[in-house]
Amino acid sequence: MRKLVVLPITILVLFLAACGNSESQTEDVSLDNPPEQPIVETDPVEEHSEESVLYYSFLEIDDSEPLTGSVVILRDILILVPTSTGMICVADPAANISEALRSMINDPRNEWTSDDLQISEVTFDNGHAEVALQGEIFGAGDIVLIASSIQVLLTVFTDNSVQTATVTLNGECIGNLGISHESEARPADYVYTRAEIEAFMVNNAQESQ
Repeated sequence: MRKLVVLPITILVLFLAACGNSESQTEDVSLDNPPEQPIVETDPVEEHSEESVLYYSFLEIDDSEPLTGSVVILRDILILVPTSTGMICVADPAANISEALRSMINDPRNEWTSDDLQISEVTFDNGHAEVALQGEIFGAGDIVLIASSIQVLLTVFTDNSVQTATVTLNGECIGNLGISHESEARPADYVYTRAEIEAFMVNNAQESQ
């Protein structure tokens, strides 16, 4: 059984990507110092087509080499990896983000649990994504909740068209999951940037053995 240790983590997320189109499209459908379509392929992938819709899943820890794009949340315990949905990107970024989030929510390797997590709305306009989720996320310790929020953010930014994003869960900023003090809370309209995500990804990249 894994022993989870709450560590401070400079939280914010990624670069990876797969899609591209910056036209306005719509589909309804912590970061400071936190301690179906066709058959879906859910295996982590080391290489992927630039046309594949990607999301981030939890790596099943073993002796295999780290995957390109892996992001460490808790060394040797919680690692997020880019994973193919098995779907090809379409011209609508909102649809691609929605597909990626659906695959993320339904991934059996998630370290968190939820009976009712749903996508309320995904919109995209001029490089900016607005994502609203509804439901409860449960995890064994704050670190798992923090990891889940990072997983969501990484998944949203896998689409190359996304330059900025506002992501909420039940009307609150997704980055507030797992924070230890309300002083660390971000406003619901907090805008994440690709530069912020990419810097986090670089700082927390899985190193080769």
